[in-house]
Amino acid sequence: MSRDEHRDPLDGTVPKVVQVVRAASSLAAQDVNFFKTLDGSLGQEIDSSASKLLGSISSLLNNITDEVQDSRFQKMDFDSDYAWKHITNTIDHLFEKADIKLDELSRSNAGKSEPSNTKLMYLEDKDVVNNNSNISFPTKVISKPQDNFRLKVDTTEKNPFKPKISYKPNALISYDESLRLRNPGGCSDFSFYPQPYEYEIDNQPYPEFVIQKKEPIEPKPWKETSATWVDSKEGLLSMVNELKNSTEIAVDLEHHDYRSYYGLVCLMQISNRQNDWLVDTLALRDDLEVMNEIFTNPQILKVFHGAFMDIIWLQRDLGLYIVSLFDTYHAAKKLGLSKFSLAYLLETFAKFKTSKKYQLADWRLRPLSPAMKAYARSDTHFLLYIYDQMRNKLLENDGRLQEVLYESRQVAKRRFEYTKFRPTSGTTTALVYSPLMVSNPREPYSSIMSQYNVPAFKKPLIEILFEWRDRVAKQQDESVRYIMPNQLLVTLASLNHPVDAQKVITASSYVTESVRTHAEEIANLLDMTLKQIEKQDWELMNNIYDQNEPYRHSVDSITISKDQNVFNNLYETCSRLFTTFDKDIFTQESVLFSDKIRGITDSFSVSYDKGKPTSTTTLDVCNRINFVRQKFKEMSQEKVTPNILQNDGTSTSPESPAHTAAAVQTKPREDPAEIIKLKTKKSSSVKTNSPAIVDEEAPIKYNESKRILDGTLPKSKTKNQKKRSYDPYAQGYDGPKPAKKQQRLNQGRTTTFNTRK
Repeated sequence: MSRDEHRDPLDGTVPKVVQVVRAASSLAAQDVNFFKTLDGSLGQEIDSSASKLLGSISSLLNNITDEVQDSRFQKMDFDSDYAWKHITNTIDHLFEKADIKLDELSRSNAGKSEPSNTKLMYLEDKDVVNNNSNISFPTKVISKPQDNFRLKVDTTEKNPFKPKISYKPNALISYDESLRLRNPGGCSDFSFYPQPYEYEIDNQPYPEFVIQKKEPIEPKPWKETSATWVDSKEGLLSMVNELKNSTEIAVDLEHHDYRSYYGLVCLMQISNRQNDWLVDTLALRDDLEVMNEIFTNPQILKVFHGAFMDIIWLQRDLGLYIVSLFDTYHAAKKLGLSKFSLAYLLETFAKFKTSKKYQLADWRLRPLSPAMKAYARSDTHFLLYIYDQMRNKLLENDGRLQEVLYESRQVAKRRFEYTKFRPTSGTTTALVYSPLMVSNPREPYSSIMSQYNVPAFKKPLIEILFEWRDRVAKQQDESVRYIMPNQLLVTLASLNHPVDAQKVITASSYVTESVRTHAEEIANLLDMTLKQIEKQDWELMNNIYDQNEPYRHSVDSITISKDQNVFNNLYETCSRLFTTFDKDIFTQESVLFSDKIRGITDSFSVSYDKGKPTSTTTLDVCNRINFVRQKFKEMSQEKVTPNILQNDGTSTSPESPAHTAAAVQTKPREDPAEIIKLKTKKSSSVKTNSPAIVDEEAPIKYNESKRILDGTLPKSKTKNQKKRSYDPYAQGYDGPKPAKKQQRLNQGRTTTFNTRK
């Protein structure tokens, strides 16, 4: 048989179906009926295809389940949206049931095909909650645990962060030297306290068994063991004594950061090869320094997963530091696994399926439910077993284990520092963590402006709200998200002047309690800032206007003298030119200039106004021009009346005749042939200072008016022009006004542009 005979008959079906689906998707549903009306044959074909499709779907559903009856769809109109919507809902329901059945089938097949020790275990509430137990959860808002701490949380940030240790076990460098304040140098901008165990982390060798390949040690059975709850000093010391005999321990933390400015370590999970412990770090916050005897012992390997933040939380809240760290997160990256999460490692290496239900739970709750305790215990119960398998895999590849240990050292050397004293340059900057980690420490609010696309002119508003939020959060020891979320901050910054407390409260559908309480204060801050922005805008506009004005400056005597010398030189040059035409012009008085030129040296005088020199002149430029034109008029015998624009903007003419009856009678007659009469425009009812307009038609002279000859005469209203139709939406219409459109943020427009148009 040929190759074409073996071809699957469905090979060409899928591409055709894809093309049909693409064409159908590009066609809007509301356009189908329109195209059906354009072509009757097309409409019949669409109806026939829809009927066949509906029948096929009905038959298919009947074959899948008995819950669907054929009459349920056959009697429906295929043009009805309800019919097709009901079909899609039914198909979605069947798909969900199929997924559930496939999941159950995969579990059962896994149990049959794999040994019993590799079967997946599931963390579920029914597996961890005792049926006889009566679990009660708090029904009201819990009190803040930090109110009961002996050592209160300091949020003032007046000094650099000082490590919370009173002694230094397992030290290579003394306690006094490790806690000596260092002056700023090339890698820091402020004085700071170093990480006390930085030297030990770099120089203490890992235990030898870490680089040896061994058979993985399976953990104790999950359902046969339980975790020990530690919330007293006696229980803490008992746990420490037992951990001293361990060679490897697994550690994890549960953290809460919504009702605290820095955050709180609420729970610590610790496991060795035999037991699991859950340490109440809220009750023992001020007593856990003894754990440094375990955590800083280089012969005890500490296994964490993703200790990037755990290292910071331990030293910030509890004063604990880690030496000989093994981070399974970096091990997963070096092994090239598809995922790096702890849940994936538990499922892959320990065959344990955890739940994400309590990942974001409030771990401040006391007492913890059995389900929450089981979730916390699962994070460390299998972690040493996972470490054994990953270590063996890393040893199979030369150099990868050393790379993981190096990355783990870098994580362990991280130190906590207040935002104010965080270094901005140097090689160790990446190892320093602050509560506010931003790329631009000088403008920490710039990330909010970039994220929410806030215009640049709103920057002062964002800044004042950002600083107010941070100050209140520190005072109340609350997170900035609890005081004012970023979205609410941007919404408040978009308010326009004037701003009052009512505007602040109604600015968003969700307003926090802190914003409601301080609504008046926030309104005053916004209103004051908006006024400052508006003032700056007007000052900026005035500066731009001043720069665009003509150049003006006060003239002093030196400038006047220079200008006078230039004029005298020009006058002498022109006098020589005059002699070539008429010697009498040079020897006798000049008809054009006469004493005007000779008196130029006396025409300038200097006066002072408020200490600044100003130039004045007695030479009337306009009169000089009129004088020259009058002389030209007399010489040429042309009766031209000059119209000179005076300094005050009025139009005058020298020796203009008075408007008297005699003058009007002596006025020469114009030629009627050169005059054309145009219908004058009716005078407006608005009163002006101009003289009364005569209703008679005003004559227009073609020989004296250039506007008519140039075709620049304004068009008058013709009879054929249609009358303007009535506009019901004009200004005089007293109908209801539409609702105001909500103002949006316009990039580049200032507050002045929006408020004063």
